[in-house]
Amino acid sequence: MSLTHIPVRRLLLLTALSLAASACAGLAGEPIEPTVEVIPPSDTPKPTETNTPEPTSTATPVPTATPSLTPLPTATPTATFTKTPLPAGWVEVPDVIGMYYRDARNLIIRSGLNFVYRDVLDLDLPTGTILIQNPFPGSGKPAGGLVFLFRTFQAPPALVNTICYPLRLINTGGRLLYYVDLEQDQMYEIRTDFKYGQTSIFDSQMFLLESFVNSKTDTVDFVAPYTARYVLALGPFSITQRDLDNSNGAVNAGCLYVIPVEA
Repeated sequence: MSLTHIPVRRLLLLTALSLAASACAGLAGEPIEPTVEVIPPSDTPKPTETNTPEPTSTATPVPTATPSLTPLPTATPTATFTKTPLPAGWVEVPDVIGMYYRDARNLIIRSGLNFVYRDVLDLDLPTGTILIQNPFPGSGKPAGGLVFLFRTFQAPPALVNTICYPLRLINTGGRLLYYVDLEQDQMYEIRTDFKYGQTSIFDSQMFLLESFVNSKTDTVDFVAPYTARYVLALGPFSITQRDLDNSNGAVNAGCLYVIPVEA
């Protein structure tokens, strides 16, 4: 086929394709360099970083508890007593409790008073100690009035059984004193051949409960009204110093019996 027979449109197309193939053949042997796009520096300033401070946390103050002070109780003022002056002719009773009898007696007499006393059994205080006084110390009495004293004494124990408790006289006069512990409502035979005075039964405050005359009888049945300590007193007696000297200072004076009676 000759070129004259090819239409002009196809001829133009073939020519374009030939040119394109030649161009591709030329490019096949050369490396393709990457295209780098250079961006010119911009005059626009960069934004400045601003360090924004973190918000400071403000501590909320904790309310302080106001201490409530409890007022101390007001001390009640001690009542003061004004001593009333004694009437004319009256004197103040001195305090003699705990004093020895002789000292108490002298103090009472110097105060312008008189006294009487009663002996009471007390095994804890020395004999002759003033245990109680009446009226009480500091009170008033007419001059020459009486103060009642209770003076202590001690005594040895007597046996409660059928055995003879020996009686001995070591002074020329006086009474023999003993104490016994007796049970309530129990009957006791109290017997003695002591020949002087009486045999008396007292409570510890020396109130007489029973007695008998030793020259007339030698026994009594005694029922204890309560369980307590009782005092047995024998006498008074009187002997001579010669009797004591002849007996080496102790005269035998018989026996004392305190015998429980069986019902």
